[in-house]
Amino acid sequence: MFLIFTLLTWRAFKYQTSISWLRERAILFSMLAAILYGLSDEIHQLYVPGRMFDILDILADSFGALLFILGYWFLRRFRKTPEPSK
Repeated sequence: MFLIFTLLTWRAFKYQTSISWLRERAILFSMLAAILYGLSDEIHQLYVPGRMFDILDILADSFGALLFILGYWFLRRFRKTPEPSK
């Protein structure tokens, strides 16, 4: 789920036209967004009866985001696809 979340946030950051520094660092900000969202979800679970905060869930969410980034890097490196135009 967090792999897909990271993909979608990366696309949103990469293809927006108003903030160039965000577009140039889209991969970094998409990873950061996924980690912060996972953290906020765990904090939210502190207030839900029957649920609890678990650092392993945050690590699993972060791993999903990392899988997207590694897949993106692998495809860019070995497929030699051109960078989308800015």
